[in-house]
Amino acid sequence: MTPSQVTFEIRGTLLPGEVFAICGSCDALGNWSPQNAVALLPENETGESMLWKATIVLSRGVSVQYRYFKGYFLEPKTIGGPCQVIVHKWETHLQPRSITPLENEIIIDDGQFGIHNGVETLDSGWLTCQTEIRLRLHYSEKPPVSITKKKFKKSRFRLAKVQENTIASLRNAASHGAAFVEFDVHLSKDFVPVVYHDLTCCLTMKKKFDADPVELFEIPVKELTFDQLQLLKLAHVTALKSKDRKESVVEEENSFSENQPFPSLKMVLESLPEDVGFNIEIKWICQQRDGIWDGNLSTYFDMNLFLDIILKTVLENSGKRRIVFSSFDADICTMVRQKQNKYPILFLTQGKSDIYPELMDLRSRTTPIAMSFAQFENLLGINAHTEDLLRNPSYIQEAKAKGLVIFCWGDDTNDPDNRRKLKEFGVNGLIYDRIYDWMPEQPNIFQVEQLERLKQELPELKSCLCPTVSRFIPSSLCGEPDIHVDANGIDNVENA
Repeated sequence: MTPSQVTFEIRGTLLPGEVFAICGSCDALGNWSPQNAVALLPENETGESMLWKATIVLSRGVSVQYRYFKGYFLEPKTIGGPCQVIVHKWETHLQPRSITPLENEIIIDDGQFGIHNGVETLDSGWLTCQTEIRLRLHYSEKPPVSITKKKFKKSRFRLAKVQENTIASLRNAASHGAAFVEFDVHLSKDFVPVVYHDLTCCLTMKKKFDADPVELFEIPVKELTFDQLQLLKLAHVTALKSKDRKESVVEEENSFSENQPFPSLKMVLESLPEDVGFNIEIKWICQQRDGIWDGNLSTYFDMNLFLDIILKTVLENSGKRRIVFSSFDADICTMVRQKQNKYPILFLTQGKSDIYPELMDLRSRTTPIAMSFAQFENLLGINAHTEDLLRNPSYIQEAKAKGLVIFCWGDDTNDPDNRRKLKEFGVNGLIYDRIYDWMPEQPNIFQVEQLERLKQELPELKSCLCPTVSRFIPSSLCGEPDIHVDANGIDNVENA
C-alpha cells in the first residue's frame, strides 16, 4: 500500500519524567498495546501547554483509530525486551479519535490532551508492569471472634420460586426488556468461574423411601469441582428455613440444561445475546461487625488469583458486550479497577440497615463513606441499599455531585411505588426481582437504539412497527434513559 507520513500533534502539560504517547489500531501505532505505543517529542520547552509531536508512517486510504495517554517509559527488564510502560492518564471517549490519510504528508492537530469533539474525558490507567502494595489498618471495638452463631433478622441470600443465576432466568429477564442482567460469580474448587448466588449450597442424599424426611447438608461451593457441581441436585441454603424445601428439591430434579444451577461464566457469556449487558457481582466473603463471616468461611481463595481467573474469562469471551462489575468487598473493587481499564465497577454497600447485620469493613457501613471510597478509588459509582436511599434521598444527589453513578438494590425496590420514587430522585439504576412480572416481552433499550440507527441507514425499515426509544424513556428524566435491573436483569441504563 502507498505510505503516508502523518504528523500527530497534541498539547498538554506533564509531570517530571512523564511523556505523551499515541496508541492505536494498526501495527505502526502498537495495536492498542501501551508497550508498543509511540512516544511524542516536545516541540518547544516553554509555555504552560507545550506542543508535542510524532511523525508516523501509515497506509494511505486505511482508516485508523487511536488514543493518547501520558505515563512513564522505563528501561526494558531484559536486553532487547520491550519498554516497561506505566499509564498514568488515558483518553477514554466512547469513540476513539480516527483518521484516514489520503495524502503523502499530513499534519493532524488534535488540540488539547483529553479533549475530543469538545468533550474532556480522561481516566486513570491500570497496572501494567508495576506492582502496587496497599496497607490497611484494622480497628475493632472488640475482638472479631465468633462465639455462637446468632440468628440474623434477615439474610441477603434469598429463595426464589424460579431458580435464579441460571441461563434460563437470565434469558427470561433479557426477553422482557432488561438492558442488563445481574448475577453472581465465584470459583469452584478447580478454579472454574461459576454463576451462583450463595457462597454455600445444600446437598440432599437420595432417599430409600418417599416417606423419609429430606436431609440437607450445607457445603461451601469452593469445596466442589465444576463437574461435581453439574452432577448434584441442589437447593439454596435458605431452603433450610423454607416450609416447602422438599418441593424446591423436587423442582431441581426436573430441571433441564438451561435451568441447571452453576453454569460456568463462559457458558453464560456464550449463551446470551451480545446486546444484553451484564452486571457481574464478584462474590467474596464478608465479615459482620460481631466477627461472623458469611457462610462461616473465614478463609477463601487468594484474591489475586481469584480475580485474574474471572477477569481473563470475561476479557476473552465478552466480545462487544456492555459489562459492569460490582462487589461488596472494597478491596475487590480496588483491585478490579487497577487490573483493567475496560469495564467499570460499582461498590456494593448496604449502609445503615434495620434488615441486615452491620459489616466489619468501615468502607461499607454507611453510604457517605462508601461514596468517598468510590470517589477516591476512581470507581464508576456505588450500588446502595434501597432502604438507606428511601430514608435519605439526599444521598443520590450527593453521589452525582461527586461524579458517581448510583444504582440501588434491595427488597424495597420490588415495590413499583418505590421504583417510581427512586426514578424521580434520580438514581441511575434499579435492581429488582422478576422483571417478567412487571414488563411484557419486548426489546431492551440497546436493541431499540440499534433499530433506530438501522432505520436511518435503511429507509425500507422505517415502516417497522417495533417500539421506539421514547417508549422506554420516562419524560420526568428529561429524555435520559435510566436503568432497571432485575435480580436477574437491569432494564435500561443511563450512558455512563
